[in-house]
Parts: sequence; structure tokens; C-alpha cells
Amino acid sequence: MASVQYKLEQPSIWRRGLLPTITVQADVVPGIEAKTVNAQLAPALAELGKELPAGDTIEAGGTVEESAKGLRSIALIFPMIIFLMLTILMVQLQSFQNMFLVISLAPLGLIGFGIEMPMSLTILGVFGGFIGFGFLGLFIGATLIAIMFTLV
Repeated sequence: MASVQYKLEQPSIWRRGLLPTITVQADVVPGIEAKTVNAQLAPALAELGKELPAGDTIEAGGTVEESAKGLRSIALIFPMIIFLMLTILMVQLQSFQNMFLVISLAPLGLIGFGIEMPMSLTILGVFGGFIGFGFLGLFIGATLIAIMFTLV
């Protein structure tokens, strides 16, 4: 599972959040994602964390940490995006009922993508979510055009 190598380096104090840090760096076997390995090791690391002295912690870093930062940044602006989208639809359609009709038909655009969505989110991560919202946007656009031409 692991191979340990000893190397001589110049002494330095690594800091994370202004605290002295001991960093353990590792790479996963090809074909396995870091997220999977992190999920498998989490219970063992939690047990080890309980045995540490007060003030000492074990934190995951690397790709797992960067992925969490990316998802947090998207989650912060997501409500604003939804609000802007609804506002633009309301202005464009000039009716709350028509906006509600477009939004209520939006899930129909994901029927074909619905089976593949969990797999694409697992494989592609955040980009899989972007692809899903892209398909949703395509369907909303087509529905919007159909409703606008029906009303004219």
C-alpha cells in the first residue's frame, strides 16, 4: 500500500494557518481517486485524531481540500444566480405565470440526462454539474422561445 523513503532536506518549519505543521504527502495508485482513498481512511484518521494531544489535529489537504474550496465558492454565488435567472425570466416574459410555466417545465429537460447525471458527477465532479446545468439551460431556452411565440 505504501513505500517509505527517507530523504535529507534543509530544515524548515512548515506552517498552515500560522501553526507549525507536520505534512505527510502521498500519491494514490493509478486508477483510484484521492477522494475515494480519503473516504476509506477517514475512520482510521478520526480514531488517530482522538489519541492526539489537545490542540493537535489531522486535516486532509491536496485535491480533497481544493475540491471543497471550489464547491464552497460555487455554493456561495448559487442563490444569487438563481435569483438573477428568475428576475431575467420575469422581465422577459412579463408575467409571473409564464415564468412559473418555464420553470415547471425545466425538469423535463433532465429526463434524458437524469440516468447519466450521477455517473457524470462521480467521474467529472464539478464539471459534470456544469454539464447538467448546461443541458437544463438548453431546455429552458427552447421552452422560453416556445412560450414567447405562443403568446404573440
